[in-house]
Amino acid sequence: MNQTFLSHHSCSPKKAQTSHTQFSKGFAVNTKKIFNHSQTFFKGIFLISAVILLFTNGIITENKKSNDSAVIKWLSDTIAQMGKVELNQSKDANFELQNTGKVPLLISRVQPSCGCTVADYPKSPIEPGQKGIIKITYRAQNVGVFQKTATVFSNATTYSTILSIKGEVISSKE
Repeated sequence: MNQTFLSHHSCSPKKAQTSHTQFSKGFAVNTKKIFNHSQTFFKGIFLISAVILLFTNGIITENKKSNDSAVIKWLSDTIAQMGKVELNQSKDANFELQNTGKVPLLISRVQPSCGCTVADYPKSPIEPGQKGIIKITYRAQNVGVFQKTATVFSNATTYSTILSIKGEVISSKE
């Protein structure tokens, strides 16, 4: 009768640490070595897979950005110096842009940073090569230096852009 059995050697502390497994007919296998080699092998496979995934994702993303997206090119500075504004008066800043992408640019919203600032923007698509203007109106309600922002959200490769206005509110007596 041919019987196969597994036994762990525990004769001495040194042999117990080597973790040999012995099969019938004297065939010994060092399971720690096999486990360590397998672990190293799978770590290598995982690392190579991760690098390939990141590399191909970057290529796909770059192709998508350049081939089938809207791209905003700002024709004016994204920071407007408004100078002095009289108290209780309004002043506008215009930000001109152009769609240099290959699909229509859709501005979904322009979110001002506070209630003293109102944004007006094109609601219809801006076709490739066409221009548009975003108008930010500041209502001067407090005397002093101000800096306000409005965030533009769109389908462009740069999902959002921050526009800034800066100036100083002066009393009408000055």
